[in-house]
Formats: sequence, structure tokens, C-alpha cells
Amino acid sequence: KPAEELYDTKADPFEIENLVGQPDHADRLDAMRRTLREEIIATRDTSLIPEGMLMRLAAESTAYEYAHSDRYPIERVVAIADRAASRDAGALDSLVRALADPHPAVRYWGATGCLILQEKAMPAKRQLLATLDDEWGDVRIASAEALGYLGETEAALEALGVVLRQGNEYEVLAALNTLDFMRQAGRVSLPRVQKLVKGLELHEP
Repeated sequence: KPAEELYDTKADPFEIENLVGQPDHADRLDAMRRTLREEIIATRDTSLIPEGMLMRLAAESTAYEYAHSDRYPIERVVAIADRAASRDAGALDSLVRALADPHPAVRYWGATGCLILQEKAMPAKRQLLATLDDEWGDVRIASAEALGYLGETEAALEALGVVLRQGNEYEVLAALNTLDFMRQAGRVSLPRVQKLVKGLELHEP
């Protein structure tokens, strides 16, 4: 899907023609983009943090308390998530820098941005391989899927196997989804996936 979509719902009620990129709508799109960003930051929105990661970050407190603390670098997270979703290969340097950020949500979006770029993220392969040992499962999962497009399927599967065995319920579900995405993309065979998940005990979150 495109990173942004804008429709004239009166003239185009079925939302067929995406107006993003048309000069006549540039000012409106910029204003809407700023408004959304300001709202996300003002409300301390946690939707950009994977569920399993948020649960660990909050620890003994609540997600709300964590989000409204100075431990949540909301502006950095929003900025890198925007770059990740842009599909712009010119953002790769900032995505690579994000992979070394001290906060796991920033690292997650750095890896996700590389995944979105697929083969265009090849210059980031070394840094992505390093994050397969990240202490946060969601970072490892995003990096593993990205590496599936960069000729490192075996390393990716090994990392996903560790998450399947050691991750929390949300991380395990994300790893299983990633294996399915990799299978659909032709990066791993169904028998290999079945072998990897054989004997895995799944529990309700």
C-alpha cells in the first residue's frame, strides 16, 4: 500500500483515485500531515510500538503510564516511522542509524523501513544482521524478514526460531506471521516453516 492516501470522497466516493502527488493538493496534504503528527505526539499515541514490546516497556506500570513518561521518545519514534513508511530509498541512511538507537521502538522502525525497501536496503545488510541478536524480539523479527529479501534466509530463520522458543505471546505471533509472509514471498518453503514450528506450544495471550 502507498504510505499516504488522499481522496475527494464527494467526487470519488469509492476512493479510486489517490490524489497524493498531485500539485493541486500539496498544501492540503502538508496541513493534514502536520495535524496528524501533532495529534499523535500530543496524545502520546503508543500504536507505533508493537504489542509485545509495549508490554515489556511498561513492565510493572501500565501502557498509559509508560506513554506519558519521559521514557517514551515519541517524537523520535514518529519521525523514523514516517521515514520507514515513505518507501524512499533516500531515507536508508537514517534507517541504518535508527538500527543503533538506544530505544527498541526506533530500532524496530529502522528495521521495518529496510523491510519495506526490500532489495533496495542491501547496503544495510551488515547492520541488519547485527540486530538479529537484539534483546528485543520485535526488532529481530523485522530484521529477519528484511534479510529474507537480501539473501540471508538461513540467518533470518535461525533468529525467528529463537523468538518462537523464547518470545512472549505477542512476539511469537509476530514471528509466525513473518514466517507466513516469507513463505508467500517465496523466501522459504512450507515444509521448512512446518519443521520450524513443529512442537511449538501456543497459548492464548
